[in-house]
Amino acid sequence: MFARATTSLALLSAACDAWLVRTSRAVLSVRDGERGDYLRRVLAGASMTEMTEMTGAPPTVGAPGPAAPRIDHVALWVADLAASRDFYRHWFDGRPNGEYHNPRTGLRTCILRFGDLPRAGGGPRGARLELMTRPDVTTATAVELLGWAHLSFALPSRPRVDALVRHLAEAGVPVVDGPRVTGDGYYEAVLLDPDGNRVEVVAGDYPEEVALRGAAS
Repeated sequence: MFARATTSLALLSAACDAWLVRTSRAVLSVRDGERGDYLRRVLAGASMTEMTEMTGAPPTVGAPGPAAPRIDHVALWVADLAASRDFYRHWFDGRPNGEYHNPRTGLRTCILRFGDLPRAGGGPRGARLELMTRPDVTTATAVELLGWAHLSFALPSRPRVDALVRHLAEAGVPVVDGPRVTGDGYYEAVLLDPDGNRVEVVAGDYPEEVALRGAAS
């Protein structure tokens, strides 16, 4: 036990030494008069964005790399994988990948891309939607619960929202709200997908003040 404790202390010491080296290098990149403030922010667990504002570059302390996290995909449980895939492909121009099947659990999934094209060299993709089905996942709820509230798609303008909602309604897709201007300034409508999930369609030409909504710059 003593040997294990000694090894753990040695590893902790090495990690602390590495942290101090990285922090010292970051501090040296900050102007002289701001180094004390930088250290206080590091010790207080300031975000990568806050550190970047001071150094001009993302810090090495606690940061996996220069790029901030982005949303890769969200996932929905569905009853009929093919029906849901066709819904999002038809109405929102989703481009599905090949279906995955786990024969042990019965899980089947596919992932759809929206609004982006494959990038040469492995560049960043846009957000994606994963549809999932499994024999034991069968229960839905008709009431709002804590958790994900809706999925939102942006169209270029209000007329495009109006046109899509009109086509959806004519095709029998339930449109449960709008199109309308919401209290916080968005022009949107809400519809239901084949499993009753709420899907929002918003005019993406809203002004910056609506998007920021009083956030500190």
